[in-house]
Order: sequence, then structure tokens, then C-alpha cells
Amino acid sequence: MVDAASWPLWSKVDSLDTERSTGLDPGGDDGVGAVRAFRTGRRVTGERLTEKVEQRLLAYEDAFNPSMRNYHARIELAPTSDSGTVIHWYGVARQDPAQRPTRLVRLGEAGTAAAERPSARGHRLRAYRVIR
Repeated sequence: MVDAASWPLWSKVDSLDTERSTGLDPGGDDGVGAVRAFRTGRRVTGERLTEKVEQRLLAYEDAFNPSMRNYHARIELAPTSDSGTVIHWYGVARQDPAQRPTRLVRLGEAGTAAAERPSARGHRLRAYRVIR
């Protein structure tokens, strides 16, 4: 997940925009402070890495995003006993400073049924709902 160039292979982003990104590591080991710009369709959004613990945690905030402000996200990884990995990915944003925080929650938490479907690239995508 640290290597921004790999995101188009497994996520919904189409490409890494290297011209709008700053501080990228040539070897893919981006550090705290790097700004990674991702293109999805015609829109380019940027995220600034704010925290990194190798193989365990990646945190980032909005650097530029026309549809969200004050976005903060964390990706936490935990090994399982069968050599797998549990990924806990969550974020909080404010669309407008006067609004309450918005939290993205994966359906399946709090007793609801998880909605999962294959993406066009064959990846498993989970449905999310917004809680205000």
C-alpha cells in the first residue's frame, strides 16, 4: 500500500499522476510528507502521508480534493494466524466546516450484512455507507 504506483493495479484509481505528486520515493517506499496524486476518470485528488509504521499502518490526509475537505484516513494491517492479513481502512471528512464529521463505515459492521461485489478488474469491493 505504500507504493503509490501499485494502486491502479488493485484499487479504483486509474493512475498515479506523477506530475502532481511530490516527494515520491523512486523505489516505491514513500515516506511521511509525500503527496500522492491519483487520477480517477477526469478527477485528480491528492493525499499527504502523515504516519507510517512498516507493515502495520499508513495514515494520510487530504492534500487536494475538490469534493472533500479535512479528510483523514488510516489503513491498519494485522496478521492472522493463517498467514493472511486483516485490513482496517477508515476515514473521516468534513464536506463543509459547518457540518458534522462524516465517517465511512463498511457495511457489515454493527450487525448489518456486508455487501461485496467483484469490480471490473476482478477485485472484491465492499459497499460503504456514510454516517453523519
